[in-house]
Amino acid sequence: MVIAPAILSAGEVARLTRYSGEKITGISAGNSFVVELVKVAGVPENRAVVEIESILEPYLKLEIDGNGVVKIGLENLSQSLQRSLNRSTVRKITIYLNELNYIALSGAASLRVPAAGQTFH
Repeated sequence: MVIAPAILSAGEVARLTRYSGEKITGISAGNSFVVELVKVAGVPENRAVVEIESILEPYLKLEIDGNGVVKIGLENLSQSLQRSLNRSTVRKITIYLNELNYIALSGAASLRVPAAGQTFH
């Protein structure tokens, strides 16, 4: 699913919540998204929360496959927009899930590990 853009001015950050209460078992992230995993008690609490600068929202590709893997990336960015991005441009996804079976990162995507004491079985 490609998320339709919200009407926000450049520099503002959009916060999108998707897949609430659905089976989420993993993440596949590309581009330079920062991925943060948060363990929750059960499926009803599962969700994906994306924070992204409004200028990038029209290019956001966010979907969930039949195995419960959330896939996120950016598509169809112009070269000039790609060059204008920097490390401070907000691109973050927080995955709240009770079961972790799959992680794939590509490009400059990075993973923030769970807090001490949080483990996935």
